[in-house]
Amino acid sequence: MCNPASFVVTKDSVLFSKFSDSHEVILEENNLRDDSLNPAFVRVEITPPRRDFSRPFSEWRYITDQDLIPDWYSRGEAEAACRARLSAWARHHLKVVGQGVFGDGVTKGLVAYNGDLDLRGADIRILPDGLTVEGHLILTRTRIEKLPNNLTVGGELSISYTGITEIPRDLTVRGGICAFGIYMTNSGR
Repeated sequence: MCNPASFVVTKDSVLFSKFSDSHEVILEENNLRDDSLNPAFVRVEITPPRRDFSRPFSEWRYITDQDLIPDWYSRGEAEAACRARLSAWARHHLKVVGQGVFGDGVTKGLVAYNGDLDLRGADIRILPDGLTVEGHLILTRTRIEKLPNNLTVGGELSISYTGITEIPRDLTVRGGICAFGIYMTNSGR
């Protein structure tokens, strides 16, 4: 399965897509065919721990995501080359959309991946007023108890299994609201 950040390593280069983290899309965009028992490329990924895109790149884990590996492939050299391209990948896929307050009182950047802000299970307590998320905002199983003022979500808002009990009047959601496992005491809408 393709996870961010996905790369395809060839003898001469490290490839990624500006639009997708599918290895198949990367192969297609670069006219590479997957039809040999001795492939001319290797699918790899560098993934953040717990899908926390705010973590330093040095903490992201390198994974070879392919069974048949060509003789020329050197994991150490490929990892170094991919890590050198990780900032370029991030310019196309990651965006800091605000600052959140976490359980330890530390404020840190909220990093959206391809427009989505997935905070599922994070120990986040407070989202900033005026937050805009281009895609989905997933707050499932977080410690958020109140949505911020003037929150705008371009996709779906998932507040399942949180302490949220009210929907503010100034909330804008272009997709739906998913709210399993919570009890709304008063809807401001």
